[in-house]
Amino acid sequence: MIDTHRLRKIKSLQDIKLEKAKLRYEALLAETKLYEDMNAIQSQFTFPVFLARVKSGISIASRVFSGIQNTMGWIFKKKGQPDQTEPEE
Repeated sequence: MIDTHRLRKIKSLQDIKLEKAKLRYEALLAETKLYEDMNAIQSQFTFPVFLARVKSGISIASRVFSGIQNTMGWIFKKKGQPDQTEPEE
């Protein structure tokens, strides 16, 4: 977006050169920021990061499945078998 306030201050050729230098500097800063952001995004999609996320997902799924399995075993063990505190003779 054009900053009209900055454009109104231009009175001479020197002001134009100064504004041109400012715009180049701002473009360079924006380009550098964009490049850094792209590198940060790209680093999230490397093969080692992908493998680490898959490993983490498998670990979480395993723990969830184990917890469900233990809970279901506990529930059905209590319902299916009566309490036997004394051995039968």
